[in-house]
Amino acid sequence: MNTMKAGRKRKLLFASLVFAGLALVFYRPAHEQPAPAVERESELPPTGDLPKTPAGETTKAEAETEATAPPLRVAAGVRGYRASPAERADYSARLTTEANLLLWSQALKDRANTGDADAAASLSALYTYCAEVLAYPFVPLKPVANRPPQQDPNAAAKLRCAGMGEPGQLTAFNLSSDAKAWRRTAAHLGHALSVLAESGSARMRGFGPISPTELQARMAAEELLREGDYAALVRSSPIFATLSGWRMQLAWEISFCELSPPCERGQRCYPCDPRGREPRLAILSPREKRMLAGQQLQILQAIQSGNFAELWRKPTDLETEP
Repeated sequence: MNTMKAGRKRKLLFASLVFAGLALVFYRPAHEQPAPAVERESELPPTGDLPKTPAGETTKAEAETEATAPPLRVAAGVRGYRASPAERADYSARLTTEANLLLWSQALKDRANTGDADAAASLSALYTYCAEVLAYPFVPLKPVANRPPQQDPNAAAKLRCAGMGEPGQLTAFNLSSDAKAWRRTAAHLGHALSVLAESGSARMRGFGPISPTELQARMAAEELLREGDYAALVRSSPIFATLSGWRMQLAWEISFCELSPPCERGQRCYPCDPRGREPRLAILSPREKRMLAGQQLQILQAIQSGNFAELWRKPTDLETEP
């Protein structure tokens, strides 16, 4: 009995000691108040002492953006020039007639390394073509009795791109990356259409002064308009609409089509085929159709007169909303 009482006393004594210790830990004298927020903040280092990015250095985000751009395929010091009209025509023709595009690409690289902007642009077109041709391997259907084996409809095109990789998505990705790199190189060397294409991903017509990218794109656009190959500009209508105050893409598209020579029979005329344009016109409201006609008239007048400054100025509300 005495043993049980002694054990109970020890437990009570231990509990008392525990509670006393907790009271000492959490006890705060009444005159002590929590430090005010201002005093706690004063213990932090001042904002001015935080490290800043030195002037003239790129930030991490800017460096990452620059790193994602495809590298130039020629030395940075190479000075660009344009090929002669005869050479440009030859480049365009051989893209569709050359039997061995891998061998032809080596010749184009040699010319591009000297600064030939048109050779660099032709390489971009060549790699784009082969990326599309080699994107998917041919998988024939299961053979059927009394039926000849199925032939690859792209066999001839794949033969032209032989040596650039096995057909498949990886080869297509690698060739597309090469095409983008050579397009950027062509723009760097002064190929106007490549400059325009490279500017397509940049934000244009924003607030504030004109950006260097937009200025360079305008100069390239004017060079292309002076050359007068309007059929080649039809697919660049979205970029012209972005650069210009006349913002309707369809107005630029129709204008370029009207300035282009008639499409020969048997050739693909899209998007200049009026039959393909009718569904797009049908969904426009009467007001949008009036705006389209007004902008098309202004674009044609500016191009035909050579007064390209009219294309870049911001039109008034009365001009855009007839």
